[in-house]
Amino acid sequence: MKIKIRAALLLAGIIIFTADSAFGAYSGGTGEPNNPYLISTAEDLNSIGVNPGDWSKNFKMVADVNLSAFTGSQFKIIGGTSPYFSGIFDGNDHEITNFSFIDKTRAYAGLFGRTTETSKILNVHLVDVNVCGSYEIGGLVGYNLGQVLNCSITGVISAIEDVGGLIGQNRSPAHIEKCSTDVTMQNYSSQSYVGCLVGWNMYADIIDCSASGKINGSYRIDKAGGLVGSNTGKIERCYSTADIKGYSVIGGLLGEHDWNDLKSSYATGTITAEVTGGGLVGFSTHSVINCYATGDVNCARMGGGLIGEEYAGAINCYSTGYVAGNEDVGGLFGLSHNESIGCFWDINTSGQTTSMGGTGLTTSQMQTATYFINAGWDFVEIWNIGENQTYPYLRTEPAGDLDHDAKVDFADFAIMANHWLEEI
Repeated sequence: MKIKIRAALLLAGIIIFTADSAFGAYSGGTGEPNNPYLISTAEDLNSIGVNPGDWSKNFKMVADVNLSAFTGSQFKIIGGTSPYFSGIFDGNDHEITNFSFIDKTRAYAGLFGRTTETSKILNVHLVDVNVCGSYEIGGLVGYNLGQVLNCSITGVISAIEDVGGLIGQNRSPAHIEKCSTDVTMQNYSSQSYVGCLVGWNMYADIIDCSASGKINGSYRIDKAGGLVGSNTGKIERCYSTADIKGYSVIGGLLGEHDWNDLKSSYATGTITAEVTGGGLVGFSTHSVINCYATGDVNCARMGGGLIGEEYAGAINCYSTGYVAGNEDVGGLFGLSHNESIGCFWDINTSGQTTSMGGTGLTTSQMQTATYFINAGWDFVEIWNIGENQTYPYLRTEPAGDLDHDAKVDFADFAIMANHWLEEI
């Protein structure tokens, strides 16, 4: 009888110790959806990376966290090895400051190394990061398959390939929405697939995102863009103000664009390249619709105010930046292999009177709605203009969108009808 009692007590002690250990790793919670682990200290955040068994759980920040105590490669990256991170991490709009991870041999590095299709990271704001690795490197996630929503980052990122301010490689079914960056992208060797938001976006959606900062390394850079280095996904309502300097396939928004439409987006940064540079896109093989670029382009060969070299045409787009180069240089396109519809460039500000596509207009004409309306532009749902004052600009909400959901539908009509009845 005594043996059974002792065994029971021992078992109970083990259970209590195990429960206390898991609970003690964080500031509270059980990791379940209705009771997430609470993160309030640097030790809490580092403990997630120490415990792979928790990578499928739920986390919520309840305070700002300063990670300055972790230097070099001391911080334990979350989901850096199998089974990767598959849970939910809610930053709760708190800041994570001074995240640093330096290891030039490390792949899949960021606050999170790799995520799975079920992961969700939201409301995380990283301030003054310093991340340096080799491949698939991002300030927030190195390699992402999940959802990343309402996140932001500032700081310095450096790597060789698939390197992004927010995410290194973003692969379907991943989805990024309402995220922003302000970063400096550096390199310590030749570099490719570089973006201030995402390095390489593969068949995934990026919606309502923005990027600023610069890409200007000491070594050769290929396929670099203010938002995304190389893209085969859907991108809508995004913009970049980043300045980009590289060797080939360099764009203000996207370095390389393929497979999916690019819609309702713009870039304002300055582009400097040797081969294939554009104010919006460096090299494009798919449609660009309702977009514009205003940044200057200096590209020795195949440089355009909108696109350096394109194979699919553009629809209802324009550019205004100054364009300089030696060969295959144009106000709108450097080299074009397809017909474009309703596209224009400013012959005064660009310094270019010719282009392989589009129509050149004076600055005065570019600020007059008639020219664009006659070409079929939508000035109700998509575009707006300050007549004789501004170039066309993209609406953040279409006219008639009374419930601010980015579309005009029966719900808006119901609101209008209700207000009309109230006036009677």
